[in-house]
Order: sequence, then C-alpha cells, then structure tokens
Amino acid sequence: MAHYVIFTFRRGTPPHFRPQPCRSSRLRVEASKSETDGLKMYQPLKQCLSSVALVLCSLALTACMSSDKGLMDADTRVLPFTPPITLEVYDRKNASEPWRKEKDPVTLIADSQLLVRLKNETSGDTYSFHQLEPGRFIVEATMKSSGRFFYSVLEVRNGEGLLHYLDCENIDQAAFGAAGGTVIGIHHKECKLDKIANPLAFLKSLAAKPTGWQQRFVPVR
Repeated sequence: MAHYVIFTFRRGTPPHFRPQPCRSSRLRVEASKSETDGLKMYQPLKQCLSSVALVLCSLALTACMSSDKGLMDADTRVLPFTPPITLEVYDRKNASEPWRKEKDPVTLIADSQLLVRLKNETSGDTYSFHQLEPGRFIVEATMKSSGRFFYSVLEVRNGEGLLHYLDCENIDQAAFGAAGGTVIGIHHKECKLDKIANPLAFLKSLAAKPTGWQQRFVPVR
C-alpha cells in the first residue's frame, strides 16, 4: 500500500506545512476547507513539495519534444496541487529574459484519473504529471485533435511552479539523431522520440537539464 502525507499551505505567511500521515492505495483529488482556507496537497513517499502550482498551457507547443505514443504510465500520475486552482501566468523565452505577465489567469481542474484540463477549454487536451524527484515532474500533454503527446518539465519552487518546455532547437541535435530521434519542421522544429530505443530514458536525460521557453505559475490568493 502506498503512503502519502497531507500538507496545508497557509495564506498570508511564508510556506508553512503541517504534515499529517495519510494512507491510501491511490492518490485522491480532494478540496481542503481548513480553518486557514489553505490548499491541501498529496505527496507520494512522504517527500515534501514546497508549493502548489502548475499548468501546461498550449502557448508554446512548437519547437518541442513529442511522441506518437504516450511514454508515461497512468499508474505514475500525481497531482502537485488540489484542483480547482487559479494561477497567474508569466512567460519568457529563456532564463536571461525578464518575465512577461499574461493578461488572464488560468484555472485548472482534474478528473478521477488525475488528468488535468484548463477550465472552460473545449479542445479535449489533457495534462498529466509524473514525479522525477521531489519538486520535479515530467508533464505529458495529450492533444486530442492529433492523438499525439508533448513533454515538458515542471519544477516547484518557493510556492510557485516553473515550467520548462523541452525546446527541440536547443538540444544536441547530433546526439538526438544518433540515438534514433527524428526532427521535423522548418521554422518550428519538433523532436520526435518514437524511434529511440528507450524514449522514456532519453526524455528523462533531457529533463535533467531543460532549456528553452519557460512559464511561471503563481497561485491567485
């Protein structure tokens, strides 16, 4: 049986966590209505996350990492936040540029299968999160229109989410090709993982040092 810890994030103060043991055979999606009006999060294996946050907008699904078949196991899905959650979004092309705030916040919802959607979004696209290590996740986006999958990396830092797009144009193209990867597109390159012998292992190696477009997500309080 798997083990989880529940954390409460208090408003108006620095992150403060009050761990309470909780045992369950599967992750649950549950809204917190504590006296602090906080957010309740579930963290596998009793390893703390330092925040709630995260969303994969369809903003920069170009120059990306993709596959025709999903690489992530449904049994490894987790949620680093309790939906519904509303987030302010900032973006930049790389770590050396200033953040640019998007006009409208986004709201995330999730279903019983731990698949996340943007509220009021009708495209049918879904997003799932798979922990690499405490505070780091692979994000798998499923595009309903094409049936294809796209990947990015989420880091949880200081009560916020930092999303890294795995920019195809910034990786070692020679190494990618030697491993069996293919690149399509001219103006917006797309790196396809399908022909690599172990695409998930290669994806994780890229996730260790992500480069390219970034988005920052700040919970609306």
